[in-house]
Amino acid sequence: EHDLSLRIEAETARPIDVSRGPLLRGTLVLRKPEEMVLLLAFDHIAYDSAFLVSTIRELLFRLAGRDDQAAITAKPYRSSLSSYAAWEHALLETTRGDNLRSFWRSTLPSPSVQPLRLSVPRDREPRGPRSYDCASVTSSLDRSSVERLEQLARTLGLTLNTVLLTAYQAVLHAHTHAAIVIVGAATLNRMRSDHRDVERPLFN
Repeated sequence: EHDLSLRIEAETARPIDVSRGPLLRGTLVLRKPEEMVLLLAFDHIAYDSAFLVSTIRELLFRLAGRDDQAAITAKPYRSSLSSYAAWEHALLETTRGDNLRSFWRSTLPSPSVQPLRLSVPRDREPRGPRSYDCASVTSSLDRSSVERLEQLARTLGLTLNTVLLTAYQAVLHAHTHAAIVIVGAATLNRMRSDHRDVERPLFN
């Protein structure tokens, strides 16, 4: 188990070069003659969680020996990427599209305005040239804290993800004293049930 955990951590930390690919990387780890673990790593520039769900579904059907296309898809796809794009373009021509444009133009800073840079305090001075290599920090919350956060989200009518992002903004504000802290969040953009099966990244 320990060796497998180390392998998973190493595979997760290994970057994906989006300029050369592959954007989807699979690693099969043989634990025992009858037990294998498949590790999938992919970049969000090409895939999203909806793709991951459909991929896992297909793998399960394959492992069960059901290789016919009807069994793999379980149900016919009701929408395609082209039909989604046509729907989105039509939406932008409606009153709702005008309202969406007005909202985001008033909310986001003008393209001529330089984005604010947060001056986050450091515990040590950087060495060498600036690097944009990514890193990850893992932390966890105890069950009691999670339950309180879930209750707060229900009381406010928000998702737990929104509550956590707000807390993240509060922490950045406390450390930087910035008046505006912009935090981006990915959305799947599958607001309609007939778009849930589109196997392409639609998130923003």
